[in-house]
Amino acid sequence: MGGESHHGHPDSSAASEIPEVALVTSTNPSPHTVPASLLAHQPSRDETHKSFHHGVVIRQVFLHQPLDEGEQEMITQFRIHCREHNFTFPPRMEPLLLRILLYNKRKHPHHYLHKSVEHTVLMRDWRREMYPVSEVEVRKDLESGVMYWVGRDASYRPLAIVRLSRLSREVRENPDRFKRLTVFVFEWALRHAFVPGKVETCKVLVDLSNVPLRSIPIKVLKDMVSTLTKQYPFRLDKMFIVNAPKIVSTLWAMIKGLLTEVQQQKINFMKDHFQEDLLKEYHPSQLEQQYGGTLPDIQPPAFYPFAFPPSPTSPIPHVPDVWRACDETTSQGVLWAGDVRTPIQWSAEAPEIFKKCGLTYPEGRPIPPEGEELIARATDLLSSRLEELLSDPAIDLQVLSLRFEQPSPAPAPATAATGDVRKVSSAPPLPPLAADEDTPEVCVHLVGEGEGEEGQGGMNGREDAAVEASPSSDRRPNSSTVATSGEEGSNSPEGTPDKKEVGKDGTGVGVGKQHPAVEVVPTKRNKCCAVCAIM
Repeated sequence: MGGESHHGHPDSSAASEIPEVALVTSTNPSPHTVPASLLAHQPSRDETHKSFHHGVVIRQVFLHQPLDEGEQEMITQFRIHCREHNFTFPPRMEPLLLRILLYNKRKHPHHYLHKSVEHTVLMRDWRREMYPVSEVEVRKDLESGVMYWVGRDASYRPLAIVRLSRLSREVRENPDRFKRLTVFVFEWALRHAFVPGKVETCKVLVDLSNVPLRSIPIKVLKDMVSTLTKQYPFRLDKMFIVNAPKIVSTLWAMIKGLLTEVQQQKINFMKDHFQEDLLKEYHPSQLEQQYGGTLPDIQPPAFYPFAFPPSPTSPIPHVPDVWRACDETTSQGVLWAGDVRTPIQWSAEAPEIFKKCGLTYPEGRPIPPEGEELIARATDLLSSRLEELLSDPAIDLQVLSLRFEQPSPAPAPATAATGDVRKVSSAPPLPPLAADEDTPEVCVHLVGEGEGEEGQGGMNGREDAAVEASPSSDRRPNSSTVATSGEEGSNSPEGTPDKKEVGKDGTGVGVGKQHPAVEVVPTKRNKCCAVCAIM
């Protein structure tokens, strides 16, 4: 059958097979990789959207931020397009969806939906091939200082330095090795230097000192730019090129007219005494002395782990290892959909770190250390119970409704073992359906099992993170649809969620990532079951 669907789009049968682990490291980040003040940072409009000439505005922060009507409409149209063409968007790429759409909208304004599907497949396949990238395989190149992170600007954007004079012969002769180095450096930043919803872009300084014109690795540079542009769209805020031979500056003046104005504004060929211009964007403590700062020039092998200096202007005390407040879930982030506003999901260590920094811990709770195992067990239980229901001819499964419910202050029923996933007490039996009554559906309850004290169990101690019992049921406060299968007006492929409110850990907004239990209860369409009715 090849790689094309009958609608002309690439096959999406293996859409979810992107490796879960992109980065493998054994070395902790440096103590000041994430400054304490970044935890409290609320980006301004100028930081979330960058203005260029002729009214062009490009989004810089995509996650945990409200989307405008045009962006929402693009997502809606793309969901419809995917459904019509039987294409499943990879779940692990959901945070990248708007980046893909905007990238292709700018390049292919008249057929960006089709191009976005093609781009998605390319990104998916590239990640299958590239992930995971390991610290071990690139450590030698990291320690040589070919590419490294150091310092942040006033908006917390990290700075990457690329020193082409440090390229070894082995790297020059093996472009794939340089590509994997580039991927490691940027995946490391995604995991440790960026904080979705606060800072999602970087600046890059390319230093051409001691690189003769005939030795400039054009293929290596071209491959690096291509990788960053296609695989990490809208991550580059600005690129500085310093110490370039005069002939390169002359060539740039000749070819810049071939680039878009946005590209021209992002790429800055800096002349002699460029240090003064850099200091307009960076505090001296954030730059090495060779670039006009006060930070001593880094020497091999001290380039890795990446040496982020403390922020000198922070009103918050310099607390080390603030990066521990961010885990894998934090670094993934969430693309907001409609009125669903998922907060940043901080790590299990975050509450204590916020306290040390003198900051108020935000709403929501971290997942407990044993939570991943419990969630996996709950998912298995849910899956097996649903299989039983689906095989029962007496039940016509029309709609699947998920409810993520915090425990009430009432004492929880005794369990056989502390922390065990339990099935909550069954709801009172429903009366049999009359001939003219609606078709039955299924309500699925994931019930948190944790502290009952108000404020400890989530945003309000007892908070709904989902859901409507069915498409036409009354909406309760603090609720929004999580998933419906085959609903009229659905914007996603049949059988996939329209709105991504549920995190990869199985929790929803405000759930607090408590120990979950599962109950699956047959009920009536457009009516809650007895358990729902008393919640």
